[in-house]
Amino acid sequence: MLAPVRSLQFGAPGMLHDLMSRHRAAILEQCLRQLKSDYPERSEAELMDGLPGFLDGAIVRLQDDCAATNGGGQLPSSAESATARHGLERRRQGFDMASVVRDYTLIAEVVSGLAIEHGEAPAPREFQLLTRCIDEAIKSAVESYRLEERSFEARERAEYLGQLAHELRNAVSTALMGFEMIQRSRLGGDGHTADVVRRALRESAQLINQTLAETRLSSGVIVERERLLVAGLFEEVVAAAFPEREIALDLDVAPGLEVVGDQRLLLSTLSNLVQNAIKFSADQQRVVLRARANGDQVYMEIEDRCGGLPEGVCERMFQPFVQQSPDRRGVGLGLSIARRAIEAHGGTIDVRNMPGVGCVFSVSIPRGC
Repeated sequence: MLAPVRSLQFGAPGMLHDLMSRHRAAILEQCLRQLKSDYPERSEAELMDGLPGFLDGAIVRLQDDCAATNGGGQLPSSAESATARHGLERRRQGFDMASVVRDYTLIAEVVSGLAIEHGEAPAPREFQLLTRCIDEAIKSAVESYRLEERSFEARERAEYLGQLAHELRNAVSTALMGFEMIQRSRLGGDGHTADVVRRALRESAQLINQTLAETRLSSGVIVERERLLVAGLFEEVVAAAFPEREIALDLDVAPGLEVVGDQRLLLSTLSNLVQNAIKFSADQQRVVLRARANGDQVYMEIEDRCGGLPEGVCERMFQPFVQQSPDRRGVGLGLSIARRAIEAHGGTIDVRNMPGVGCVFSVSIPRGC
């Protein structure tokens, strides 16, 4: 048998802040329960950061209005600070902006539910003021979230430029020293010193190409479309690569296989994948480049012999500045740029782990017309 529902009685002004004060702990507990259900991997401290401060500020605001000491409907400064901190922390914790809005609307839902549960109906003006408080909280939290987002992007860009300059300086310095040694000793162009120079210059070219690709993607340049032979793309990548430690590159591409795409972006992507495969493969191993068609998709794969990936690494490899090896060459943006370039073609890129053997990076893009 269902329990009888209490009839709502509109109360005198002041009922809402009294309800919220009496049931403060229950309100926060219900909010936490819902947030834990939505984000079970998060700690209670993360989920509730700033929310108790907002609730207390909203109660004070309603009390002030009841006493006719403040008619503006704005939150106290302490509550504004709490909501601003809440937005900033949500961004740092990796939540999306929609979750910030949801946090405050959740409080309104819980308060409304408590009013129904206890058969109390506060005056409409009080609900309007609570709504105004929530609007102000959302505005403050979202502005703080966006400010932190812009600050993070600026720091990320500065870090990228600093690492890029460092890597370019190292490569160019190596090339210059090698060239000076060749000049002084009159060495030929086929010795080990010449190999060092060639490698340094190719590293410089790869860094520059990677930067140009990232700049095009960030500036919103429309992807150029032209019909390309996949074998031609792979051959160009292999010709520009600098294999080391007796690592061989094998091509397995169907003759005549074509794809419609942006040549520079695709070359940058494949070059990053091939150089990573060379970098992480064991000595005297083979890196395989293969491509095939399946329906309206073209699949391009780079298979290495890195020995396999640690658990959990696959999910993080395409994040900016993530590097998985003690060898810190590069700026850690190659895979992030590669993913953006392939997604700009309407395709996908992922990695398949082969424990104890290596891994396979797979690129899938539409064949085009």
